[in-house]
Amino acid sequence: MDVTIRSYGDVRERLDATVVRSVDPGTTVGELVDALDAEVDGSLVGDHPRAALLVLRNGTNVDHLDGFDTVLADGDVVGLSGSAMPE
Repeated sequence: MDVTIRSYGDVRERLDATVVRSVDPGTTVGELVDALDAEVDGSLVGDHPRAALLVLRNGTNVDHLDGFDTVLADGDVVGLSGSAMPE
């Protein structure tokens, strides 16, 4: 299944603005982020903790869903941005 990833802010420095990735059914947001971290050889948010990563699935902050355990579905749009105020 395919998901579209849109990057903003600091994340855009490490990842193209919009990319489409094929993922296996049942893939979680956390697994996607882990794969993208490996792809950029480090972290999408640089030296900041993972908590500094703002993740949206179809416009909803995943913190209001199941967090990084949120399961992705075919056609989802995932937005990634460094938090405006990293911890």
